[in-house]
Amino acid sequence: MIDKHTYVNELMLELPNLFSDPKKAEQAVDIIFGLIKDKVGNELVEIAGIGEFRTEQGRVVFTPTRSLMDRISESSSH
Repeated sequence: MIDKHTYVNELMLELPNLFSDPKKAEQAVDIIFGLIKDKVGNELVEIAGIGEFRTEQGRVVFTPTRSLMDRISESSSH
């Protein structure tokens, strides 16, 4: 499982013009996960090539696919 800090860093790397401030990137992650939590409810939502979202103990848990993890690893090494 990827932690919130990783998502914040990825937003800042991929969209530096929008998310140069870590607080703004963190707010974006919180908003995205809040929206997903509202939509997911108690169900599992799978997005091909991305991963799956589910709720556990009132919070959204995201498990990425191997291909997404590989892409993140590649972008982090550049």
